[in-house]
Amino acid sequence: MVKTSRFVSKVQIDTIRKSFDDVVQNSLFKIKTKVNEKEVEDMVFTNVTTTPTMSQSSKTVYFCAGWFNEKQEKAYDQAMQALKENVTVDLSNSYIPLDNQYKDIRVDLHPEYLEDKEWATATFRGDCLGVKSTDVCLAVYLPSAEDVGMGVELGMAQAYGKYILLVVPDEEYGKPINLMSWGVADNVIPMSKLKDFDFNKPKFNFYDGAVY
Repeated sequence: MVKTSRFVSKVQIDTIRKSFDDVVQNSLFKIKTKVNEKEVEDMVFTNVTTTPTMSQSSKTVYFCAGWFNEKQEKAYDQAMQALKENVTVDLSNSYIPLDNQYKDIRVDLHPEYLEDKEWATATFRGDCLGVKSTDVCLAVYLPSAEDVGMGVELGMAQAYGKYILLVVPDEEYGKPINLMSWGVADNVIPMSKLKDFDFNKPKFNFYDGAVY
């Protein structure tokens, strides 16, 4: 029978201590690695800034603009291009009257339908629904070539409690505008500022021009 000592030798103690130290150091390394990974992860998610996209918060607009003469057509195209570049506008779900004519009949191409009561009534009712269902009423206002129907649209927008933004071509900004249009507008800006206007943070401001 082999006798075993109840005492542990110094060599054995050193071996056990070294093994224990190795285990502790390895555990500490793993913990430190996890902490560093978490710090990096937090840093990535908290410090990265993103540019707003259409998937983030954006507003729908009722695009109130005439297209019945050359001046109006030019301003119409300028405003539409600016809205396409504005990331705070959900243009795909906005209401564009020209794109929602009854039975897709454009009276600028088919003026005979101006005498058609069905077309007139349905188009009017559709536009009323557009004002009601969108977030913002955006009116492209030309002091030198006003659209009479715009006054009705602006009045409805105010009655529905919509934010009303008038956009004036730069070359006409500052010219006198109609008192009633001025009165219902929450803000009036030049065309050049439309692309960068933040529709998520609407602000009130006065028009830099007179009224008539």
